[in-house]
Amino acid sequence: MTETPATGDARNSFAGQADAVIQAHNIQGDIHIHAASISAPPTLRQLPAEAPHSIFPGKIKRRLAWGSLSVAISTAFVLAFVILQKQDSPTTSSSPSTSTSSSSTSSTAPPTGHTDIPITPQPHSDGVKAVAFSPDGKFLASGGDDKIIILQNLHASEPTAVPLTGHLDAIESLAFSPDSRILVSASSDRTIRFWDATTGGPIIRRAQITHSDRVRSVAISPDGTLIATGSEDKTIRLWDFASGRPARAPFTGHDDAIKSVAFSPDNKRLASGGDDNTLRLWDIATGQPIGRPHKDHSDKVETVAFSPNGKILVSAGDDWAVRLWDPTTGEPVGKPLKGHQNYIRGLAFTPDSKVIATASGDHTVRLWDAVTGTPLGNPLAGHTNIVRSVAFSPDGKMLASGSMDKR
Repeated sequence: MTETPATGDARNSFAGQADAVIQAHNIQGDIHIHAASISAPPTLRQLPAEAPHSIFPGKIKRRLAWGSLSVAISTAFVLAFVILQKQDSPTTSSSPSTSTSSSSTSSTAPPTGHTDIPITPQPHSDGVKAVAFSPDGKFLASGGDDKIIILQNLHASEPTAVPLTGHLDAIESLAFSPDSRILVSASSDRTIRFWDATTGGPIIRRAQITHSDRVRSVAISPDGTLIATGSEDKTIRLWDFASGRPARAPFTGHDDAIKSVAFSPDNKRLASGGDDNTLRLWDIATGQPIGRPHKDHSDKVETVAFSPNGKILVSAGDDWAVRLWDPTTGEPVGKPLKGHQNYIRGLAFTPDSKVIATASGDHTVRLWDAVTGTPLGNPLAGHTNIVRSVAFSPDGKMLASGSMDKR
């Protein structure tokens, strides 16, 4: 399915705001990405050691690098943002002029403490709609309009990419089981499929999980016992993870397509967002709504997520705004986070719950302080089309994004 941003090429408004020199070495088919040098605005290049809720904890030399995971795949790629973490020895923060001058020498060795990550190319032939890391950090999965899931083993001595085929329409959403052994995929073909992450083979359940319309979102409960699905048939369904059979009666109340579902970390609540412009909370045990539908968004709610610590619920969508909520009371917290110049399609938290990443139709990914709502640096550029999804690795060092890029 072709998707077009709501406005013109808003990406141009960010041109030149962030500049990072990245060296990508293609060694026997593997892409190794590391930071050779950095030239970026002071807010991105240098954060004070005392900055609260920083994505870079401790007294460190803070650097950020990003680059393409797939480089020259035919019509789509997954972009990775590599966040360089703490160095062992304390360092004195370099001045902006020092950092800028180092960028002119791209042939020099990477800075101390750089991250070197071997990446296997992504052979997607169409837009990427979903990306997900396994909880153990071993696997990275991506899927999209080419109906194929690409499963990468990032821990192998020579990282491999395995195509998983079987869906008859676009892959809309992906989720790993808590033990990282099983990958679950949701598709526009109205089905959910299970895959063995270790072998790449399909897992057949006695009962096939289906909706009467496209399945747009899938989530697995933190305890690994339930699967939640949201569909364009306006229903949310809970399924027994082991058998694939219905675990509850359908949750009804949305007046239009459901685009996103998410379990709370305590396994007690489910959040949903949809094309009826509402965010809703549900009691998992009873299937009943918690409180009123939240209509603060002025357009479709495309994505929802709980912070890993359970203290924040976030929603975003076609009104270009990120909204924060108290997950217990369901009431809004603070003002909407604004900065994207087009609709928002995906969001993710860092494992420590301190940073939110958002993916947008303006072709960028943005980082936000989850407590203060402050933007962290400038937009992360690199995609040339709508960015549909984002996911942080379990150690918080890498952010992967999937886009409708066509090259």
